[in-house]
Amino acid sequence: MRGLGRVALRWFYRDVEVVGMERVPMDGPVLLASNHPNALVDALVVGCTLPRPVVLTAKATLLENPITRLLIRMVGVVPLRRASDAVPGGSNGVLDSTMNLTTLLT
Repeated sequence: MRGLGRVALRWFYRDVEVVGMERVPMDGPVLLASNHPNALVDALVVGCTLPRPVVLTAKATLLENPITRLLIRMVGVVPLRRASDAVPGGSNGVLDSTMNLTTLLT
């Protein structure tokens, strides 16, 4: 999938510059938090530039679409429920913490 991701990045961007790679440990746990209006681009950049296994998270509502569900499962993305995903009027925007317990098991 990294090869396909690199092709997609190259198609959209002429050049991707990574700064500070020496500060990212090559083994052991590390948490990278990227934030961009287009989260797909963040996932592509992180997944394609780090020379180590990467586990990505995504909003669980993406699993509602059969095509994105298949892609998410193929890539190994961990789906997470957000408070904003709660049923309108049923939870007052508060996340039931048990909704993400299954992600700990994956």
